[in-house]
Amino acid sequence: MGEIRSTLDLIMERTSGMALSEDEKKGIREESLRKRAKGFRMRLMESPDTVEEIFQSLGEETEEDRKDLESLIWRGLVESLTPDKEIFGALTLLEKLPQAGLKGPVLRELRARFTDELKDKSKDRKKILVKEQKKLATLGISGTAVVAKMPKESSTDGGPASLLEGFKNRLLDAA
Repeated sequence: MGEIRSTLDLIMERTSGMALSEDEKKGIREESLRKRAKGFRMRLMESPDTVEEIFQSLGEETEEDRKDLESLIWRGLVESLTPDKEIFGALTLLEKLPQAGLKGPVLRELRARFTDELKDKSKDRKKILVKEQKKLATLGISGTAVVAKMPKESSTDGGPASLLEGFKNRLLDAA
């Protein structure tokens, strides 16, 4: 009876002489960098006080990989900014990253403009709620348990969402 070969032996035999093209190698490298950057980004968001530790570990990478990872981390954090109060924590985190040196003025301007926008939105919200409650009262719906529904904001309304989109573009330029 002949020798029974393992699946691995069969695969190795059939793939001998095959090699990855340069495009395939580049694609594998880019995918690996994206996954690692996502992991670093998640760690930063979970515990922002580990920024120095994370960037020290990036220092062990090759120069090209380190720059690519830093860029991917920055891009991912900027793209994940949301037009609500949680943006302030994210901005504090972004200010600790190496790219913040060049983008510091834009980050500070975004923080100031967003603070003003949230204050204005709070005032407008009260006016809209009163108006909505009056509409409900004219329909015969009133009482202390009635809560008026706020209309949804779209990014074309000129509110925090559109403001944030403009700043995201500025933060991602040449990042």
